[in-house]
Amino acid sequence: MNDKDKDIYIALKGLKSKGEYINKKFNRTNVNKEYFNKIKDKTDPVSILEKIKYSFFNKGKSYSPSIIKRGTFQTDFSKFKDKLKNTTILNKDALKVIEKYDSPKTFFYLDPPYENLKQNDYKNYIDPQELYNVLKNIKGKFLLSYNDSENIRNIFKEFDKHQIKTKYSRTQYIKERPKTELIIKNY
Repeated sequence: MNDKDKDIYIALKGLKSKGEYINKKFNRTNVNKEYFNKIKDKTDPVSILEKIKYSFFNKGKSYSPSIIKRGTFQTDFSKFKDKLKNTTILNKDALKVIEKYDSPKTFFYLDPPYENLKQNDYKNYIDPQELYNVLKNIKGKFLLSYNDSENIRNIFKEFDKHQIKTKYSRTQYIKERPKTELIIKNY
């Protein structure tokens, strides 16, 4: 597993090694904006998971009380330790990971930040054309989820594409909205 986002990487590593510990420390009941501000800059796996939980659509940067109002997020983190036991967790450039681990027996599932010409949320945005340039010659198989746009369709025109309908969850600022995404594959 690879994620360029340092917080996601730390959370995954923590789940792999400390699932039971995270279970004991997670799901605190009296979370409020003051508590969120206390953990906002912490970098331990529990704090990162809590930041994500209470600010899911703001990337851990701001508190979202609407998340709490919609119900409790309960997860048994201890099960992740066993599931991730034989998993290598990386925090590297995705294109280099693909090149390094590619083989006829490799399967890549890719879910990059979706194309957005006005994008400023992601510091390490993957250019769709660069991703295509790497994927077009791999020996293994890939399944890629991407936003449905004319640009993405043109770039990946030689590959098999399927449209799927999904709903993006609401945030404190945006209502739930239907979206069309593409599933792109080379098999």
